[in-house]
Amino acid sequence: MARGRPLRCSEQISRDEGLRILDDPLYPPAELRHDRDDVLKKLGFTEAEFAAIMADYPCRHLDFPSDEAYIAPLLTGRRLVREASAGVRRRR
Repeated sequence: MARGRPLRCSEQISRDEGLRILDDPLYPPAELRHDRDDVLKKLGFTEAEFAAIMADYPCRHLDFPSDEAYIAPLLTGRRLVREASAGVRRRR
């Protein structure tokens, strides 16, 4: 379930019920621990290594030159679409 929002928007639950749903854990703690252990094992990370990675500053896709060939055309395409749609709006 999407954390109760669809039910709240369609007034199938009250606001208080929706807030209670938000207080519930997203993932059962035992299952989260099991899945985390599985991921660490498959990736070959220790708890300390994983904690260091998660605490590090997030990287953008553009920080990696290998992605530039894929992302640059997307950014150019987005810019062209924005310019074209702005031109359509001005002509009206």
